[in-house]
Amino acid sequence: MSYQLSPWDLSDLLPDTEESTVAAATERLQAAVEAVEATRDSLSAEMDTAVFKDVLAKFETVTREAYRLSAYADLWFTADTQSQDALSFKSQIDQLMLDVQNRTLFLSLWWK
Repeated sequence: MSYQLSPWDLSDLLPDTEESTVAAATERLQAAVEAVEATRDSLSAEMDTAVFKDVLAKFETVTREAYRLSAYADLWFTADTQSQDALSFKSQIDQLMLDVQNRTLFLSLWWK
């Protein structure tokens, strides 16, 4: 029995790398980051449990959207390290992830 190798199907993470698809995913991520940033002034040791759960839910959305884009970029580049398109996309997403991390760092620091 022989097995035919096939490329990974990454469509569950991102349907394609068309500009409009990537822009929509990036906009969802940016909106989620802005929602987390909007909670900054409400963070306190005395905050209501429901408010805290809401902050965590918003941060969870950021994490989910960020990991989706990052995983796609990493897997695409891993599958074809010679592809300039994959390398360019990975670099673009790495820069975006750095921006997201910097903008949400306040939450981790507050939690500690």
